[in-house]
Amino acid sequence: MTLLFVGGFLICLTMTLAIGWPIAVFLGFSTRLGSIGFSVGLGLGVILIGCRAVQLWFSIAQVTWHMWLCVFGYLLAAWWPVKVRSALVDYVGKYRVHLALIAVAIAAVAMALNVPILLGEAIQFDGSRNADSFTFVSSARYMAHHAFYGDGDFNPSRPVYSILRSYFGEGAIQPRPAAEGLLAWLGATFDADPMYLYNGLLTAGMLLGGLSIMAFLPEHMALSPERFALLLPLMLACPTLLFVAINSNFANAFMLAPATVYVALGGVQRRWGTFVAGVIAVGCLMSGYPELLLFVGLMRFFAVVGRGIVTARFLPIAFNSGLLLLEVLASCALFPWAAKSALIVYRTTLGVSRAGASDQVGNMYAGVPAAIVAAAFLLTAWNDLKRYASGERLRTLFAGVLLAFTAAQLLMVIRGYPYGGFKIAEYFVTVLSAMVMVCGAIGLSVEAGASRTRMQQSRLVLIASTVLAVLWQDVRLLKRSWAFAEDRQVTHDLVAAGRWMQRHIPNGPVALGHTSASFYYGHWVPYVTGAHLVYDWADPDAAGYLSPYLREAETVRFSDAQVLLFIDDIGMPDETPDSELARFGRIHLVCKPSDE
Repeated sequence: MTLLFVGGFLICLTMTLAIGWPIAVFLGFSTRLGSIGFSVGLGLGVILIGCRAVQLWFSIAQVTWHMWLCVFGYLLAAWWPVKVRSALVDYVGKYRVHLALIAVAIAAVAMALNVPILLGEAIQFDGSRNADSFTFVSSARYMAHHAFYGDGDFNPSRPVYSILRSYFGEGAIQPRPAAEGLLAWLGATFDADPMYLYNGLLTAGMLLGGLSIMAFLPEHMALSPERFALLLPLMLACPTLLFVAINSNFANAFMLAPATVYVALGGVQRRWGTFVAGVIAVGCLMSGYPELLLFVGLMRFFAVVGRGIVTARFLPIAFNSGLLLLEVLASCALFPWAAKSALIVYRTTLGVSRAGASDQVGNMYAGVPAAIVAAAFLLTAWNDLKRYASGERLRTLFAGVLLAFTAAQLLMVIRGYPYGGFKIAEYFVTVLSAMVMVCGAIGLSVEAGASRTRMQQSRLVLIASTVLAVLWQDVRLLKRSWAFAEDRQVTHDLVAAGRWMQRHIPNGPVALGHTSASFYYGHWVPYVTGAHLVYDWADPDAAGYLSPYLREAETVRFSDAQVLLFIDDIGMPDETPDSELARFGRIHLVCKPSDE
């Protein structure tokens, strides 16, 4: 099953680039090192807009190959013009060493993040206390066979579907993001359960977000491969970026690339190509993670205002602000289904934040260190940015980013909303990393052999110390992630037990007994089998954070079950009971004692 992980990962990366490169060429973004950044952001934007449109009215499995036919038709038409292929040949010829370094870095980060799958027994895992993979994988399963506006399938004997009532149908309180449609699509392509592809796609989405940072690089910046290699950890291995994948923030991971490109457009001369790119990015954000659109829009608006103040020309403020609004309106007109979903999400999010701001857990100041580092880098490169044609725009854009972050952070502090502060760190991570990378590249631009001023030496010290700090923090995060994954993973023994129950106890009920982590690992049992599982509600938290949903949907009592399933603690296997019916690794199925 590792092949499914690798296959999903590679298909996601290559399809995004293949779709995005022709768009970048036609819109005029193919003549710079950062072209690959625009390609991944725009390509992923088109994919997710399409997935959202399909999942509203069709079951993904029903139209899987129709979707691929559309992709292949687009690729044939988009790559037919000679200038698209010529631009790629020129780009690879000029930057082949840089691309090779990127490929090595991507492979290294992907392998480090997914050690439990590549070197362990895991099929799917989470590297933190978060258990949102439940919802993402379950939603993708549902989308494979049910349209958003189709007839619901909320049978109490299938508790996962009862939970999904909140996310599908006319009464949905918050429609699911487009990234889950992509997961369902690739799962249907391989005729495999989405959980086999989950971590591969999550990693791909996060890395595409990192690659999109390159869109900020000035058009004529000369960056040698050696200097570029030094900056790669700041782009693809920022600790907060890695934590997006480690913490299983699937939807956010896939929105980072389009969001980053949308902000990067603020550093480019306004023309028709930037407008079209903005419409694509806004449409994607409305389709997948509308909350993020508010923050990136604020960054762009502050940049427009700052540019007007610096140039003492206030008419352009109104004009460019109007263009930002027009991008949103054009996106709403072209993708009305995305606009409708975004409005629902805004209403729901506002209600949740008002009702439970103090109840949701998170590090209020998670993004502050990255913002401080970005501000320090900006100060060291402030004057030198003027050497580039887009330098003035980048200065006001970066200042706008810091101002937007400060405003958002203060709002969360005033409201006492720690979880909001935690999410802000993820929303701003790629843009703050872009500031560090661009300013760091300027700090490395002193020619070899030239005399170095004290300022230039301090820049080198700042860059080197930042890279070392990033790598040190990465190691800490990864080690902790692997430790968490030991008890938060789906393994083959769980799947084998599920298949056995489907064959021998198809109608259940099966009582779920002791598990090493009922909050996560044990609770995956209902999602890998059609057997009807029941819980002992003497423990109100018997099914973890999903207990309220499952208790409400229960139609059979724990005492009615004849078979009990329990899972050994890691490294502490229980003795095999005489009443054992079957065993699969740590998982036991036994005759349930009458006194249970």
